[in-house]
Amino acid sequence: MLRGLVDYVIIGHSERKRYFHETDQDIINKVNETVDAGLIPIVCVDGSSLSSRLASLQDIDIDRMIIAYTPVDALTFKIPESPEKVKETLEEKKYHLGKWPVIYGGALLASNVRDYSSLPVLSGVFVASASLDPRDFAEVCQQV
Repeated sequence: MLRGLVDYVIIGHSERKRYFHETDQDIINKVNETVDAGLIPIVCVDGSSLSSRLASLQDIDIDRMIIAYTPVDALTFKIPESPEKVKETLEEKKYHLGKWPVIYGGALLASNVRDYSSLPVLSGVFVASASLDPRDFAEVCQQV
């Protein structure tokens, strides 16, 4: 249904897991469907699901996919994980990240986005609630 309207599809967001009880198998199925439709999956992972979710995706032939590192606490409590912790976590899990670009999402604001966008382990940022207000989003974009 989305082909022709979008290029990217967000899969595995923590809210889907919490409210709809999505499993890793559900996420794998959605990634396969997304790729089959010619769209690019953005697969959300947190620290606890990163290894298992990405290990299960290693067997799928996916050339284009983006990993969104989205720590649950940062999303739930609006407290971002420190840039140092993001860097440390992603460097520890580098094997599972494969060739795919990684972006960070979790309580990003104009006041902190530079700290994340400058990390060499990241290919970009994944702006959530700050993108809902045009002025806030413009400020975040300006900082990046």
